[in-house]
Amino acid sequence: MSPALASVTAPRRHPRRAPAPAPVPRRDHLRLVEPPVRRTRVAPTAAPRVSRRAALLIGAAVLFAVLFAVAVLQTQNVAGQMHLDRVQQDISDRQAQAQALRLEAAELAAPERIVSEAQRLGMSAPAGGPTFVNQVPTTEVPASGGTDVDPNQVAAPEAEVSLDETAAGPVDAVLTP
Repeated sequence: MSPALASVTAPRRHPRRAPAPAPVPRRDHLRLVEPPVRRTRVAPTAAPRVSRRAALLIGAAVLFAVLFAVAVLQTQNVAGQMHLDRVQQDISDRQAQAQALRLEAAELAAPERIVSEAQRLGMSAPAGGPTFVNQVPTTEVPASGGTDVDPNQVAAPEAEVSLDETAAGPVDAVLTP
């Protein structure tokens, strides 16, 4: 710094004092009023707040109940499936049994077996083959009103009878009293 500048100092300023405020006229008729208290509206049916711990316990209990219900339903499902499997196995067994009975009935109804059983019982076939007799003769009364009937005039109805018809029963119905 130069010596000429070093001796020069800035004048010192004194801080100004703020002027005193003018006296405020006193107002005795005015008074200080408190602001109104704001009330929060609470619904009358509002439930009290649940703590976080209680909410976790309730959530865990609901989860446990749901998982337990699923386990019970799964158990019921498995039990129903086992019952269904048993019923299906029973149906299959009975169908096999019915098929075996049908086969046995067919073997018993075979003509060769019937002939062999008849021979075992001592029956024999006539020389000319089986003969079917109609035991219900038709008698026609002569117009002259006579009661004497000539056996040559009485004729049995002409009908062809096959072995199938006899096995089915129409001839048997005629032969039974």
